[in-house]
Amino acid sequence: MSRKVIQAYLDEIEQLLLNCSNTYIEEYSAVILMPDRANLRIKIRFALKYLLAVSEAFVIVDNQITYIDYRYHF
Repeated sequence: MSRKVIQAYLDEIEQLLLNCSNTYIEEYSAVILMPDRANLRIKIRFALKYLLAVSEAFVIVDNQITYIDYRYHF
């Protein structure tokens, strides 16, 4: 079940990124490390040349995403 929760979360993030206008996704890396743990790394370039880098590490606890680490740089 945990893997389905992770996949649903990653699918949702991907759809949100695809629907962003005036952006370019420079990097999208999702790695499922274990059935209940994953990492996500995204770099989004905005039309005004700004860059947002997001890095997440999370686990599934009681069918809910629990963040181990979350970093961003703008």
